[in-house]
Amino acid sequence: MRRILSYDGSFEGFLTAVFTVYEERILQPTIQPTERGVENFFDTITPIISDPKKAERVWKGITQYCSKKALSNIYRAFLSEKKGIEDILLHFIKRSLSEKKQLENDYGDAFVLEISKVVRMVNREKHRMDAFVRFKETKDGLYIATVSPDFNVLPLLKKHFTSRYADQCWLIYDLKRNFGIYYNLTCTSEVILEST
Repeated sequence: MRRILSYDGSFEGFLTAVFTVYEERILQPTIQPTERGVENFFDTITPIISDPKKAERVWKGITQYCSKKALSNIYRAFLSEKKGIEDILLHFIKRSLSEKKQLENDYGDAFVLEISKVVRMVNREKHRMDAFVRFKETKDGLYIATVSPDFNVLPLLKKHFTSRYADQCWLIYDLKRNFGIYYNLTCTSEVILEST
């Protein structure tokens, strides 16, 4: 019997679920976003509420034994939204914490190899967005671009577009995920459009 930890789909929610695995000493966990969790006779679903303090504790613990590259890989693999990626990342995190060493180059581990493959796909999609996002100017001088990337790469685009278009206000909106990033000449912020 597995225990499904159902979280809100955010990175903070995922890290909170990882915290719960350790806090409750769950032996056979699986972590899934709420929209994917399906109850059945054999598994139990536990809803996880995102907790910034718990998420931060997990992240701090991971940073003790993972390189910057491994931390980036964890985040980028998470952004892939690939089915089952949470369990792959949980395996990597648990192994890193128990062995207390850097494992990102241990390609003999099928999970580490899978993370590497997924990160390459996410990086390709990020570079594709960097190159092909095209803005249209609105009447009020705001530049808008809509995208539908294969992976959730919008959080990775902030730095590139903030430096490239630092002198104009812009909005890049992900139609597939219903959120965007907005730059107002001083900082970026996330934007979610409410459906009417």
